[in-house]
Amino acid sequence: YFFGITYRVYLGASQENYVVSLIQLITLILNTILIVILIKLNFGILFVKLVSALIYSLRPLIQLFYVEKIKHIKITKNDTEILIPNKWDGLSQHIASTIHSNTDVMVLTMFCKNMALVSIYSVYYLVINGVKQIIKSFSNNVDSSFGDMIARDELENLKIKYGLYETGYFVIISIVYICTLVLIVPFVSAYTFGITDANYINYGFAYLLVLGEFVWAIRQPYNELIKAAGRFKETKVGSWIEAILNLVISIILVGKYGLVGIVIGTLIAMIYRTGEFVYYTNRHILNRSILISVKKILLILIETIICGILLYKVPLCSSYIEWFKYAIIIFIGVSTLVLVMNLIFYRAQILNIIKIVRKR
Repeated sequence: YFFGITYRVYLGASQENYVVSLIQLITLILNTILIVILIKLNFGILFVKLVSALIYSLRPLIQLFYVEKIKHIKITKNDTEILIPNKWDGLSQHIASTIHSNTDVMVLTMFCKNMALVSIYSVYYLVINGVKQIIKSFSNNVDSSFGDMIARDELENLKIKYGLYETGYFVIISIVYICTLVLIVPFVSAYTFGITDANYINYGFAYLLVLGEFVWAIRQPYNELIKAAGRFKETKVGSWIEAILNLVISIILVGKYGLVGIVIGTLIAMIYRTGEFVYYTNRHILNRSILISVKKILLILIETIICGILLYKVPLCSSYIEWFKYAIIIFIGVSTLVLVMNLIFYRAQILNIIKIVRKR
C-alpha cells in the first residue's frame, strides 16, 4: 500500500486518476472471481486471504510499470534540500481528521457499558461507509485540476469551473443522501431481519448519523479546493477544533443519550468545520461572496425538508426485494424533485453541466 502511494500521488497530480481507478477495478474483479472459485473448491480462509493479498499487491506494481515504462518517468529519492511547504501542517490536519473519524467507535467502546450499541452502530455505519465511498468518487482528486488553475492564476476560469462543479456535485449528493436518509432504517430492518440480539431500529440515531455524513459531503468541494491551494496552515486550527468538539461532546452525551449522543457530537463538529471551509474558500481563494455557496446549501436543506415530509412513512422491510421496490420509486421521486428545483434556481449551470457530460 505504502509502496504505491508515490505513484498514485503522481498520477493524481498529472490528472490521470482514471488509470488508478482502472487498475483498482480490474484487481477488484479479479479478486472477487478468484475468491468465489476458491471458496467453491473448499480452500481454507487463510489461503483465500493470501491469494486476495497477492492480487491487491499487484496494484502498486502495475502503477510502477505504467509510470516508468509507459510514461517514461523515473521516480527517485528527492533532494534533501527541496522542502514541501506546509507538510507538517498537512500532517497535523491528517492526525486531527483521524481522531475525528474514529471518535464514535472509540467513545462507544470506552464509555458505554452496553456493547450491543457498538453492534448497532457498526450495522448502520456499514451503509454509511458504502455511500461515502460513492460520494468520494465524485469529490476526490479534483484538487489537481483546481490546483493547475490556481498555479496559472486563472481566477475567473476557476470561478466558472468551480461553480459548475459545485452545483453538479450538490445535485448528486442531494439525491444520494436524501435517499439514504429515507431508506436506511428500512434497509437495516431487512438486513437484520430475524436477528434478536439487539434492537436495530433506531430512527433518531439513523437520521442524525446520515445528516452528519450529509454535512461532511457538502464540505468536500471546499476541502478539495483548500488542498489544491495548499492552505493547510491557514485551516489547521479548525481541524483540531472539530476533533476536540466531537470528542468532548460525545463523551458528555454518550452516558445519557447513547448512540444519539455520539452522533450529536459528530454532527455539531461537522457543521462547524463545514462552515469554516465554506467561509474560507469563498473569501480567501475564490474571492467571491459567501452567499453564492450559502444559497446552494439552503436549497439542499429545502429539498431535504420537502422529501422528508413527503416520504417519512416508508415502512420497514423484511426482505431486500421489498426494500428494492421502495428504493426505485423513492430514487425516481427524489431525483425528479432535486433536478427540477435546481433547474428553477440554477438553470444555466445545469444545462451547461449536461452539455459537458454529453460531450464526455
